[in-house]
Amino acid sequence: MKQIYFQKGKAMLLGFALIAFLGACHNGFSIFPGKNGAKTETVIYSRSELALAEDAQFGQSYEIVEGDYTVFKYTHSRADKKNVADDEYSDEFLFQVEPETTDFSYQDEEILQYSPFFTYHCFCPAIEKITGIEGSLTGSKNASGNWKIKANLDISYKVVGEETEQKKHLAFSEKFK
Repeated sequence: MKQIYFQKGKAMLLGFALIAFLGACHNGFSIFPGKNGAKTETVIYSRSELALAEDAQFGQSYEIVEGDYTVFKYTHSRADKKNVADDEYSDEFLFQVEPETTDFSYQDEEILQYSPFFTYHCFCPAIEKITGIEGSLTGSKNASGNWKIKANLDISYKVVGEETEQKKHLAFSEKFK
């Protein structure tokens, strides 16, 4: 009799452990698209300027300081996978235009005149510097002061500590407020 109760208790304990394990897996892992969705942020900085810096050891950096331009900042963060370590990733792209500009259309290397800054945030090597841009960057300002900006860019860059050039395709069509 004692043996039977022990086996039943052992089976129940195993059952509870299995339910707890499956419940924990469900809370930490999403199979539904969009549950931990991607996020895009757009910002306009008036009377500002991009102060860009390059460092062969730590990569490029920027600071938005008071100045004579309008600076646009686009950030897109990829959806986070709770069950994958170090998968967080986001792109960041900034550039500046003259403050009286109400619409623009820049092509290829011409974009380099507007202090473009591109980086990504991830568990990966830092970008040392942008070496070239191909594609288009267009924008127009509406009556309420909002901008519609479209980018379809292939950005060439060097990674800290590497000699070879890499490319990233960046495309977006967003409203900036």
